[in-house]
Amino acid sequence: MILDTSFLIDVMNGDAAALEKVNEIEATEVPQRIPAMTLQELYIGVGMSDLPEAEQREIERIIESRPVVPTSAAIARKAGRIDGELRAAGEPIDIGDATIGATAVVCDEPVVTGNPDHFERISGIEVVGY
Repeated sequence: MILDTSFLIDVMNGDAAALEKVNEIEATEVPQRIPAMTLQELYIGVGMSDLPEAEQREIERIIESRPVVPTSAAIARKAGRIDGELRAAGEPIDIGDATIGATAVVCDEPVVTGNPDHFERISGIEVVGY
């Protein structure tokens, strides 16, 4: 299961639906993986935070038991293709979402997100909301 940034932010903020989804995923023992782009987006929050050390500790607590998927050349190629195709269709996508979506496609895993509409336009992935 690929974890989107919005999902992890909701988990860190104690969102009831996100926490319920975490419990559901953990009960199935489906592996949870964090794209490098998700980690990057979370650390943008550290840079913007009034309490960066606390924010960083919370992020590290969340990711310590979940492997980070590096942005490989295959993921970068797929993200570029997704971005270009959606732009050509008049439906631009944020490069972060394109990269997270590409990670899901390349890894052949669903993506769990609080923003399903960001990913439903990407063919080849299963989108899990909450």
